[in-house]
Amino acid sequence: MITYTEGDVQNALADIISGTALAAAATRHGVPRNTLRGRLNGAQPYRYAHGDEQRLTAIQEEHLKLWILQ
Repeated sequence: MITYTEGDVQNALADIISGTALAAAATRHGVPRNTLRGRLNGAQPYRYAHGDEQRLTAIQEEHLKLWILQ
């Protein structure tokens, strides 16, 4: 189960760019090393990488969420 957020990944990537070792940033932010390594090599987050396979666009999902909450 995923126990980290996109924010954790972004913070870890910022640490790496500022000079922290990949392993240290991964441990500090609780993100798998392979995820960080992939992102550094240009991989996209799962949600964006598979966006064309979704039945609803992100905007449609947001509208549906708002409608359900009302």
